[in-house]
Amino acid sequence: MVKTDNKASLVRAFLVWILTITLIGVVGFWYVRKERLPQEITLFTGAEGGLYHQFGLALEEVYERQFDQRLRVVSSPGSAANRGALIDGQGDVAIIQAGAVSLEELGLLGALYPEIVHVVVRRELDVFQLDDLDGKRMILGPLGSGMRLSALEILRAHQLMDGIIEETNRYFGELLADDTVDGAVVTTGIFNPDLKEVLGSRQFRLLPIPAAGAVEARNAHLKSHVLPMGLYGIPHPVPAENLPTLATTALLVGREDLPPALIRNLLTAVYDGGLHHRFPALFRKDAAKDHGPTSLVEEADLFFNPADRIGQLANIMESIAAFKELAFALFAGLYLLWGRFRKFEEREKAHAIQKEKDRLDEMLTETLRIEEAQVSETDLESLQRMLDEVTRIKLKALRQLTHESLRGDRVFLIFLTQCSSLIGKIQAKMGQVSKFGQEGGSKERQDS
Repeated sequence: MVKTDNKASLVRAFLVWILTITLIGVVGFWYVRKERLPQEITLFTGAEGGLYHQFGLALEEVYERQFDQRLRVVSSPGSAANRGALIDGQGDVAIIQAGAVSLEELGLLGALYPEIVHVVVRRELDVFQLDDLDGKRMILGPLGSGMRLSALEILRAHQLMDGIIEETNRYFGELLADDTVDGAVVTTGIFNPDLKEVLGSRQFRLLPIPAAGAVEARNAHLKSHVLPMGLYGIPHPVPAENLPTLATTALLVGREDLPPALIRNLLTAVYDGGLHHRFPALFRKDAAKDHGPTSLVEEADLFFNPADRIGQLANIMESIAAFKELAFALFAGLYLLWGRFRKFEEREKAHAIQKEKDRLDEMLTETLRIEEAQVSETDLESLQRMLDEVTRIKLKALRQLTHESLRGDRVFLIFLTQCSSLIGKIQAKMGQVSKFGQEGGSKERQDS
């Protein structure tokens, strides 16, 4: 019986471990897949006076008001530095100019606003078209910036690369403080505060780019654009008339491993947080997805195309259904295993009971042998040995035959009754033999 109990205990323990490991696995899978957001995220922008940085500061305000998470805004020299910061893990998201750097190893989250190419020159100069820039000192933007790359593209298209003198790695805001510089090629949004200050000083004019269409045909990121008359100044309009130029796009990008919840939060702050009131050129949510140079990351695409989330939910439901089937199969297997264990346990139990019954039969046979022997026995010592032997057999049965099914069996009751009856008979016979011996001794004394 002890061996059977041990086997049953081992099987029970095995099943309990299977269920426990399964539960731990499910909980572990949920914990690993659970989205955990960092306490702080870092946004790389651009020069502190530029529109990238101003937009980043406004986004910081909206984001921290809507979500329990800090958004740290970091200024930088431009798009190349921003890309490097994300690749190196120094930042989480950044603003870059479309076409300025490769988006490989980055994820596109959304298009923010158009960035317009402004060719700015001093009014006192006899410069009215791009060809007149030959020999002029020009600021093209910091090294590694998208602004400089688009400026170089336009200068190459007009064969002016060798004609101008570049003021290397300088910011166009310095035009107001350094009159030795003749102008700048500035690619930025129309609400750049530094650009508004430069043009608002009435010291500069804007030059047209009449070959904008030709540049667009050779460049995937620059598109023809028209600056409306008076955009930067009324009643002294800057530009003085509708001005043909080029435009590209400011992009919000992030690391490839950004949590989906973080992407949703960022895009919600950008497109649903009221930033359109401060930056009217910001693309509307329903149009932003059409201005990116490449595909959006999956979570951003779902943000701009919420109908697609229905399909995703359908896939999730299918996955849940598949998991349900897997869980059903698992529990069905466990149920069958439990059924086999129960049958095994019942067989072992029946086997153990039968073994005890066989031993009980042996003990009962032993008592019958003793009962037959005591019939003709008259020796008091032999009867005492028989009495002791019957008592030992009875105690042995009570100690060893412990199964409750056997204890309630009719055979066990017969055995106990047999033992009690035999003990009584032997004790009675011992009493008679003892009495007879005493009476015989007394008679012998009388006769003598």
